[in-house]
Amino acid sequence: MGIITAILLRVVFVAHRRKSVTGNSGMINTLGITQTKLNPQGTVLIRGEIWKAQSQAKISRGTSVRVVSLSGLALVVEPVENLNEEA
Repeated sequence: MGIITAILLRVVFVAHRRKSVTGNSGMINTLGITQTKLNPQGTVLIRGEIWKAQSQAKISRGTSVRVVSLSGLALVVEPVENLNEEA
């Protein structure tokens, strides 16, 4: 019983020490997929949610993108050239 309690206390302690990432900083560098063509605006799917997005370059539907910043409630994204390098 003591071992189980010690393990659970360790899990709780580690979880409380971990910094939560929310807001703008939680979205930067997040990867997603374009749901519509971005020319320069459209939509992307990130973490199971559909977001309005914009890009300086035209990006076709189904392209992997990375969030570089936020502009109001819209994400500013750029295409990811090689997804294997990102992993």
